[in-house]
Amino acid sequence: MLFAAQFVEGFAIETHSVAPDNVQFGAPVGQYRAGVLRVVTLLTGILSLAASLFLGWIILQGITKPELHQKNPQAGVVGIVGLFGAAIYCFWQWYAWRGTRADLFERGMILSGGGKTRAIAWNEIALVAPAANQYSNNVYRIELFNGETVFISWAFGRVFHLGDTIQRMLAATILPRAISAWQGGAAVPFGPIHVLPAGLLDNIRHQTLPWNDVGAVKLGAIYATITRKEGTRWAAFSKYGVPNAYVLIGLVEHILAAKP
Repeated sequence: MLFAAQFVEGFAIETHSVAPDNVQFGAPVGQYRAGVLRVVTLLTGILSLAASLFLGWIILQGITKPELHQKNPQAGVVGIVGLFGAAIYCFWQWYAWRGTRADLFERGMILSGGGKTRAIAWNEIALVAPAANQYSNNVYRIELFNGETVFISWAFGRVFHLGDTIQRMLAATILPRAISAWQGGAAVPFGPIHVLPAGLLDNIRHQTLPWNDVGAVKLGAIYATITRKEGTRWAAFSKYGVPNAYVLIGLVEHILAAKP
């Protein structure tokens, strides 16, 4: 399909990505491993532990040597507990991110991490979107048709590139379903943007741009922008707030190409 070829083109092929023998996902497309953040997490844990031990030594000196006139040792104890807790959390996170790796193939991907491995075919995925909870360590959530949710965390190096690549690979699989749904008269939602039989709906402003006035949907480094036919901007949304963004682009292009 030309649409798939356009979006996959330009991505480096890493032939050392190998799927398990019982998984037939086709040729390898790319591989992503744990990034520098995992190393930083380990170093932070070591430094936090060292700082807590040093602070404990200082307090112990004040207890055994009253002549030092140590002030407010209670604050020091709180500091020790905080630093030690931070060290434990960092060590746990470093351990949880062990073996982090994503192998991408023509027809699916293999996600590994925390001692677990999961094979996911592209046709099992319903949605790829940013993880909603800003306080979690997850960057993307992948919702499967069977109701399961898989997360992509900060542990991956080039995590945004990984998420973008997954969405590009996924587009060829989901696009035919989106076209079929739209042709059947259904509204096809992409977060704040809904593709309607009558046009594009900005679900935040509750405004609709008729198809006769739609120019294009463009995906930049930060924003997904909808332009009018004369080239002016009609709406813009955060790129990371638009799930299945490349499916949206493909669907709009298909609809506009079919218009007289």
